[in-house]
Amino acid sequence: MYGIIEILNRIKELKDNYSIFTVTLNPVIDKTILVPGFKAGKTLLIEDTKNTAAGKGINISRALQKLYVPSIATGILPQTGADYFNMLLKKDNLSGDFLLTKGILRNNITIVSDRVKRETHLRERGSIHEPDILKRFKEKLIDLVAGTSGGKKSVVIFSGSVPAGMPHNSYRYLIDSVKKSTDLIFLDSSGAPLKEGVKSQPYGIKPNIYEAREILQDGPGAESMAERFYRMGINHVFLSMGEKGIIYFNGNELVKARVKVKNPVNSVGSGDASLAGGIAAILSNLGAEETAALSCAAGAANTTTPGAGNFSAEDLKYLYERVKLKIIRRENRYEKS
Repeated sequence: MYGIIEILNRIKELKDNYSIFTVTLNPVIDKTILVPGFKAGKTLLIEDTKNTAAGKGINISRALQKLYVPSIATGILPQTGADYFNMLLKKDNLSGDFLLTKGILRNNITIVSDRVKRETHLRERGSIHEPDILKRFKEKLIDLVAGTSGGKKSVVIFSGSVPAGMPHNSYRYLIDSVKKSTDLIFLDSSGAPLKEGVKSQPYGIKPNIYEAREILQDGPGAESMAERFYRMGINHVFLSMGEKGIIYFNGNELVKARVKVKNPVNSVGSGDASLAGGIAAILSNLGAEETAALSCAAGAANTTTPGAGNFSAEDLKYLYERVKLKIIRRENRYEKS
């Protein structure tokens, strides 16, 4: 395996070869508030507050930036709250190019309390958009992807929930639309949007173990589920298993990666950071072991720092060197359907 310094040096070169777009159909402002001794029904003093432009695609853009990989965050952004959202993006040195629409930007509130950093999550559903919004965004996304210049290849990462009122096949519709320009398409969602999206055979997916089981409608082990997704035409399959780590399968090698984090302070965005690490490794042509290890380490590093898709280079390096890998299978005996 390559060492983490050599891996990061290879990843830094991606900006010369790829234009990466992260798609968030349901962006949000994440408000994290620290309330020591929080209990429902009480009047309590907020000790600290942090607001972040978020949504799973934006979190991936933030994590990619931590890996020295620039990207453009796009999606559908309600007008009310858009200026503040874009200001928060710029504060994090992220580039955004969103389709503006009517409505009010939603907020997610995470209440952190007690010395053990217990979290309470409050989530808004968001606005219902105009009937033609998906078609309008499709046209914007096609223009963005087709506008890639300098011989670079386009990479599109679809991530997160679908706004209320938008059809369950929205990701499938968008994936099919951009496949004319690129096949480097990744998807991370859940429920019906994921189930429909995998039918378009994205290049890679990253469900968690419960989401995968729901899509496959039975209860096989993680290894079996990864293999089944590959046979459906998906080249790279990441299955996240929380504290138990991740499973990664690329058709040749099936790898399990796990690393222990002492005193985690944040869980929001760990899956997004994990996917960012995995994609950066794949685009850098790293092997299955390095890909699984970097994905696992990036997700774990996110838990050590407040904020979604946020981690330090020091934490990433420290955790990468401590990832425990298990090669479950190494053979090329799988055929896609």
